[in-house]
Amino acid sequence: SHQLTRKTTPQLTWTRSLRFTGRAITELYEANEKVDDEQGDGFGRLHFDGENLYGGRVLIRNAKEDVLNLLRVDPWSFDTRARELLGRAFHTMQDFYSHSTWVEQGEPGIVDFYSLEEFSKFPTDIYSIGAVCDIRGGRIQPDRNLTTGYYPDFPSDPELVGKCLHGEVVLDAIFGPCLSVGINKDRACRGDGFTVARGKAIDETRVFTQSLINSLGEEGNIDGICALMGITQVDCPEVANVEATLPIADNGACSDVVSAEEHRAYFCDFCGSNNPATFDVNFDFLPDGSGRVTSQLSPGAISYVDMTWSCDVEDIRINVTGAPHLTFLLQI
Repeated sequence: SHQLTRKTTPQLTWTRSLRFTGRAITELYEANEKVDDEQGDGFGRLHFDGENLYGGRVLIRNAKEDVLNLLRVDPWSFDTRARELLGRAFHTMQDFYSHSTWVEQGEPGIVDFYSLEEFSKFPTDIYSIGAVCDIRGGRIQPDRNLTTGYYPDFPSDPELVGKCLHGEVVLDAIFGPCLSVGINKDRACRGDGFTVARGKAIDETRVFTQSLINSLGEEGNIDGICALMGITQVDCPEVANVEATLPIADNGACSDVVSAEEHRAYFCDFCGSNNPATFDVNFDFLPDGSGRVTSQLSPGAISYVDMTWSCDVEDIRINVTGAPHLTFLLQI
């Protein structure tokens, strides 16, 4: 075979375009929605109400660890429970942006609920937060501490005058049910505050979910990823963590990829585990954008899979025919 060389050997990664199934999304949505049934005294941490910043943060951190632990023990038995916990955590982290003054303070980006440094600047008790709103509880005063509103009423302690109200639901002629005095940004009638809070809540949900997937991937727990997403055990990819290098011509041109007689990569299956399995994979590229992946998963077991490929000079994307969730991405 013709060996191509390059001073810096590029990294080849095997990415999977896995998606949550419709069933899994429905379960996450229902678990999220049910948290609204738990309101009032004792439930402030679920909604970041009543200035319970510490309780809400701990809940989110614990939820991630609980989900990961379930998927480590037996992902195919505890997948439903894992999604329930994740959906409930979604509700709490999304409420942070709607129920706190994070948006009004003009804070950039989203919160890192795992950063001790970031949360160390947040007051941990209602007395140190101090007065934030006017006497009616709806107008936020400038240069005050981060806070959240009280639901359904102000605290009775006379020392806590100047706290913020969550907001009552009233009937608006244009928007229908809306919130009166208060800092809640749950509804569109709250204008720009709602739009910004909603955007940050969406970003937080995506980042949190990706952090879960990354944690499972780093552990080689592909079953946990599939189970969480609602993908069946039969449809779940077998390879959990794949790393390889593939030599490419010095100029990195797409034509050099095709001209090579053989491209061989060395893979590590379940890298980082106690007993990693290794195997070779060969790539045969044809000029028409087709080709074949040949792999030896174990001694005596050789697999041939058709592929399609494309190249845009900076990278080569190889899609395995019949398995759209498996994609090789080669940086060249």
